[in-house]
Amino acid sequence: MSAEKGLLIRCCRDDNFIFLKYLGKGDADGGYTTWDKFEELPDDWLYEPQFGYLCPECTKQFKKIMTEFFNGQLAPCWKLEENK
Repeated sequence: MSAEKGLLIRCCRDDNFIFLKYLGKGDADGGYTTWDKFEELPDDWLYEPQFGYLCPECTKQFKKIMTEFFNGQLAPCWKLEENK
């Protein structure tokens, strides 16, 4: 049996998930402050502090709703890009 250390991120709306591999420890101030480093979350996943993570499909739905509701007048990270 094998094991891999990492971080499992689940979409807050459905059962989709992504596994981010553990990359090692990060440190500051000579090693007194450390943290775990993981792979970057792909750009098609969205994290919003008020409700959590959204998978690529839910991200598209969220961005479409927000773009239509605000007539396109919102932050670029929430705006649905037509060519994606």
